[in-house]
Amino acid sequence: SQEPGMWMQIELPEAKQIHSIVLDAGKSRNDYPRGYDVEVSEDGQNWKKIKSEKGRTTLTEINLKPTNAKFIKITLTRNQKGLFWSIHNMDIFAK
Repeated sequence: SQEPGMWMQIELPEAKQIHSIVLDAGKSRNDYPRGYDVEVSEDGQNWKKIKSEKGRTTLTEINLKPTNAKFIKITLTRNQKGLFWSIHNMDIFAK
């Protein structure tokens, strides 16, 4: 079940100016994040929270103010008993 504090981290090959992330739960239509924070880092040590949001559908579109990042971390902030956090596909968009 989804629990606050569960997280996933992505390391890009090099720092990019990211402006959006799309998480797709695919056929697991109820397994989207009910609440999440997005943090970024250029070194994997010093993190900056840039977004707090609630998920609403299977396709979670996270629009961001363009920011430099090599690392991206998404952390759940709300629980959802009986449902998982499924990511079948993820797209990261950068300039």
